[in-house]
Amino acid sequence: MEAKAALANDLTAINSTNHGFNEGLLNRLRFLMQTKGLTQRKVAMMLNRSTTAVSQYLNKVYAGSITDIEKDVEALLKKYESADFPYQEPKFCETPTTKEIFEVFRFCEKRGDMGVVIGRSGVSKTFTAQEFVRQDRTAVYIVCDITTRHCGAILYEFARKIGVLPASKSKSKLLHAIIDRLQDSRRLLIFDEAHFLTWEAFEAIRTIHDATEIGIVYLGQPRLYIQMRGKSDSYLWDQIFSRIGIRRHVKGVCKADVEIIARSIYPRIDGDCLDFLFKLSQGPGALRRMAKLLKGALVIHETMKVPVSRKLLREVNDKLFGEY
Repeated sequence: MEAKAALANDLTAINSTNHGFNEGLLNRLRFLMQTKGLTQRKVAMMLNRSTTAVSQYLNKVYAGSITDIEKDVEALLKKYESADFPYQEPKFCETPTTKEIFEVFRFCEKRGDMGVVIGRSGVSKTFTAQEFVRQDRTAVYIVCDITTRHCGAILYEFARKIGVLPASKSKSKLLHAIIDRLQDSRRLLIFDEAHFLTWEAFEAIRTIHDATEIGIVYLGQPRLYIQMRGKSDSYLWDQIFSRIGIRRHVKGVCKADVEIIARSIYPRIDGDCLDFLFKLSQGPGALRRMAKLLKGALVIHETMKVPVSRKLLREVNDKLFGEY
């Protein structure tokens, strides 16, 4: 009876005036369903509508009031959408470094291979990974840290990300639930800050890779690759290291990276300022610190009406970070 009532409610406005479908909203709902493993039936329950209505909406053939159902979808997204990946894309700059990292992602996704990207903090590894996930909504992005470094914790986070948490949270149940979900999916898995992971965690991920033949990319600091090569216990890492099909070491920041990013923030920046920012980018924090400095200088430029110059950048740098 409830299902019939819900269906009837969806069809009452069949002759009402409708506006066009909001493509952005549809894509956000599809992305939420993909990343959290939500079925149309589950979404229908969350929206208090029929499964038929949800199916029709997703296929853009819904005959009821589009305005009303989109209000419900908007409320659902506001409640459940991950704050980690806002759908509106932030400003992303394609630089020589980001292109190089993107190549690794595409290579591993297409070939179902395993890759490693290493480099010091602030060289755009994380930002590039987040941009790739925004463009490819099937990719899974997981940030590792001291709380998820062990096998059980990373498997739980992995399962939560793809929406397959089993009743039992044992490592074995989690592992097999993940494998079942990812079988033949051809998705890409990106593990950021992977240098935190233990050998057991890497082994569990290797097992998933072998069983599903999906692409996996590890991002981390240079010690990640040293760790994966092994030392006295190299025999433990052989199974993992031998599966690395592509590796990139982002050794430093080039001038082209600095100029592209700086001009995206302040198009009228001059060569003298770029030289200062390039020199700054070679130190701790790299591009991240450079961008923060330039944005800080622009605040003073806009509020105090002073020109953006090397002198202003130096003064802001001294106040924010101390001498470089």
